[in-house]
Amino acid sequence: MAKKEGSEEEKLWFDLAFWVKKNRLLWLEPDTKELLLKKGPVEEFPYANIQGRRYPYIESYPPNPVILKQREENKKRLERLAKKKKQNKK
Repeated sequence: MAKKEGSEEEKLWFDLAFWVKKNRLLWLEPDTKELLLKKGPVEEFPYANIQGRRYPYIESYPPNPVILKQREENKKRLERLAKKKKQNKK
């Protein structure tokens, strides 16, 4: 069964705080030189509000045509979602 665009399941993949709560995501403290991985409560997670690309990032060399096609499709899908979200705000 295909996931519905913008579904709750799909949104969870990019919700960093969700993964911290599940103890599946560790991080580097931004102000330390030791570069030790930190694991802790989501309240201590300094990157919870980062907004980045909302699609998987896969890189290969030489560039894989299948991955390039998927990347382009994901980009178009995200543009459609952003456009729909913008229209709903009007």
